[in-house]
Amino acid sequence: IGLALDGDTIQLEGGEYHEYLFGNNVIINKRITLKAAIGAAPILNGGGEAVSKSVITIDGGGEACTIDGLVIQNGYAQDPNCRQYSLDPQSIKNKGGGICVISSIPSLFYNRVEIRNCVIKDNHAAYAGGGIYNCNGDIYNCRIENNSVYYLNCNCLDPGYYQTAGGGGIASCGKHEHTAPEGFVNGTISNCHISQNIVKLGKGGGALECLSKIINCTIEENKLEFKSFGGGVANCAYLEDCRIRNNNRHVDEDDNFVENAYMVHHVDVCGRSYLCETIGGGVYDSKGMFLINCDISGNGALYGGG
Repeated sequence: IGLALDGDTIQLEGGEYHEYLFGNNVIINKRITLKAAIGAAPILNGGGEAVSKSVITIDGGGEACTIDGLVIQNGYAQDPNCRQYSLDPQSIKNKGGGICVISSIPSLFYNRVEIRNCVIKDNHAAYAGGGIYNCNGDIYNCRIENNSVYYLNCNCLDPGYYQTAGGGGIASCGKHEHTAPEGFVNGTISNCHISQNIVKLGKGGGALECLSKIINCTIEENKLEFKSFGGGVANCAYLEDCRIRNNNRHVDEDDNFVENAYMVHHVDVCGRSYLCETIGGGVYDSKGMFLINCDISGNGALYGGG
């Protein structure tokens, strides 16, 4: 990437790449394409908690890059240093465990980053977007699975954290087009499988605050813990031809309800007692959402809106 020019394509052969061993994870700051070679499935491994960084960070200059055909795993976007009750919701260190597009730079706030044919799994973020954060271009034909958002460091956790945190799979993908620069149009999130992601104390087990249109996606088996809202999606703008199934279900092999640690009525976290009012097992919306020709079935919630 350091030698590439805008418009170049970098192809990766199969194998597992550990960029953190060379001092950092992948940083894209140019308008390039990073893709798998034909027939390859290269793995970018973020190094987990020991590294505490996103697998891929897209910085200034990378606002129109493309990521295609990669397996992106084991990212851990969590700032290990904080003062009491001061987890910074604006810090990119706590967002986008798999892929984080920096949102504080104007050109990246309205970016056109594209993510295609990727598997984004087993990543973690402390605040938002366990898998992907702040991608406004097309997210196409991706599997986004087994990512998480939570932050249970008792020295840092603000009591109101659950009100704004979340997006176990993806978060903040798409912006308000009427306030955007001339010519900006959100991409779409399409033909994706968003599954088995989890949020503890937050919203949107699968997706949170996505204003890009979500089309022909399967959003299933995502889960909430403690005081959380929207097992499948929360506060997204538009879903069409989607299957939102079996989110936040806690059942045994015979489909009987199981009372377990996720579904108790109260839980103590960092010395504070939270009412476990999981609401909106499939969909939670407080801002206005269009749902067109969607299958919403088999979802569960402890208090309302299964």
